[in-house]
Amino acid sequence: SIARSVDLFLGIPSTVALPLAYRASGTLPKNLRDADPARDGCGLIWFTPLIPMKENIVKEYTAIVRKVCTQYTIEPLITFSTLNERCFDSSVPILFDRNDPEATKRAYDCYDALWKEIAPLKLLPYRIPTDEMWRLNTNNIQFFEIVRKIKKALDPRGIIAPGRYSGDAKRAHKKTK
Repeated sequence: SIARSVDLFLGIPSTVALPLAYRASGTLPKNLRDADPARDGCGLIWFTPLIPMKENIVKEYTAIVRKVCTQYTIEPLITFSTLNERCFDSSVPILFDRNDPEATKRAYDCYDALWKEIAPLKLLPYRIPTDEMWRLNTNNIQFFEIVRKIKKALDPRGIIAPGRYSGDAKRAHKKTK
């Protein structure tokens, strides 16, 4: 189990959490090798901020997640993993049925609301979907300015990984509103 934990932190895929993806939207195949959440309409958005190990922040964060998820009829599944003596990473899976337009909208609205509600806590994600990079307000961060310059020099037409780490892309359904 230690080796699996190390693999997980190194980004090596595992089937341990695969049943979670099916929790809101489908029947998990008996053989996990046959599982395909994308094919089976499983919706899963990860909300993943880093949380300082300060009691008041942990309590406030937990209360916000519970309130917001409940408001959108999403089960508030909160996980804290210890990164070091000062910081947790938190994972909140927002589970939904991708074949249900109302459930999909609720899930994305929940994700948006979580971002808005934790904004005063100034928590940053340890992972973020490509189409959510814009939330990092990359215009005022020198790192992203350099990334944009490098990308423009190497890929002037923006073909390679559009929006990736540059903060330029927004979620497709947001553009249509």
